[in-house]
Amino acid sequence: MSGLLDALDEIAEVHAELLDTAVRERLWEVVEHRYVKLDATYQIPEQLGMFSEAANRRLRAALEHHLTNLVTIAEIFKLDTEAKRLRTLQNPAVKSEPHGHTYDYFLGSP
Repeated sequence: MSGLLDALDEIAEVHAELLDTAVRERLWEVVEHRYVKLDATYQIPEQLGMFSEAANRRLRAALEHHLTNLVTIAEIFKLDTEAKRLRTLQNPAVKSEPHGHTYDYFLGSP
């Protein structure tokens, strides 16, 4: 999870709109479908609410890469329920390296 948070931190340094409510809500939707629910059929949208196509592509690539890693880790550690995966996501001890942000700084989760 920290790898994803680090990537989001790096993107936010250049693209402040990553912290806009609309983008944060889209991020939560992607993470919820791909990681929490393990919905392998869910396609990450091309448009994530960023101000430029380049920013949308960068964010999408980061999500694809890190969520694939998280799913693999969930399989290895037998995080076999949505509740277990959500708990790991919400772990307050997991923070981004650059600025110490937790998941809720980036994700507009319920």
